[in-house]
Amino acid sequence: MTQFDLELVRANIDRSARANNLNPVMFDDFFEQLQQFQDAAKNAIENDAMPINIEDPNFRRSSALASLAQRYAHKSEDGSWRIVTLVYPPPTDEWKVGLPPIFEETFNENERLEGSFIITGAPIIQKEIRNLLVKQLAIAVFVVLLAVLLVLILYFRNVMQALFALVPVIMGLVCTLGIMQLLGLELHYLNIIALPMIVGIGVDSGIHMIHRFYEDDAQNLKATVRGTGRAVVITSLTTIFGFGSLAMAQYQGIRDLGIVAILGVG
Repeated sequence: MTQFDLELVRANIDRSARANNLNPVMFDDFFEQLQQFQDAAKNAIENDAMPINIEDPNFRRSSALASLAQRYAHKSEDGSWRIVTLVYPPPTDEWKVGLPPIFEETFNENERLEGSFIITGAPIIQKEIRNLLVKQLAIAVFVVLLAVLLVLILYFRNVMQALFALVPVIMGLVCTLGIMQLLGLELHYLNIIALPMIVGIGVDSGIHMIHRFYEDDAQNLKATVRGTGRAVVITSLTTIFGFGSLAMAQYQGIRDLGIVAILGVG
């Protein structure tokens, strides 16, 4: 282990402090703590032992080293110890969405450690939350579709007409998920909110078209498309333009929400 020269570091800080009209004495506690850490690390390497004994009653609880050790060591009721080890991953996208596979495989392949450690942290929590939200909102979309279908059946008093009115919604969801797969967009806790919104917005188009088609005794499809269909296209375009403002946001989560909404309404 290469130790840095504390005296040299202190001399440089003292010189900088005096140059900025600061009293170097204010750094005494800081350098005392650094000295404790360096001595403990040196002792641990030379003697192949833990630098401190937390259970030692003679150990100064008020020292910086003791305070640091107590933050990362916890004694369970059965007398066993649990040690917290912090891992500082590189700032890559792979760590932002969860644990890299090679990291998990390294632990799982070691049978000796299996079951004796718990991995946690922001990437893992975010991954769990994302998976939970995806599952819950998938159920929510199914429930919403079922509720909308029941309302449409009560309104049209005809199961086939109610199903026809849901065709734009179902096609919108299928096409949205397919295009997202082609574009490499993943569902997360923000953009997945757009799926229930697509159901609520898209069902309007189907209701207007089906209602207009069956309202006319002649059931003229061309007339329905020319009249009501034109209005549906205009209202859908205005909705797309509204969500387009979200797609231009700098924050990626909001931008993805706008993109998914545009795809679904479109």
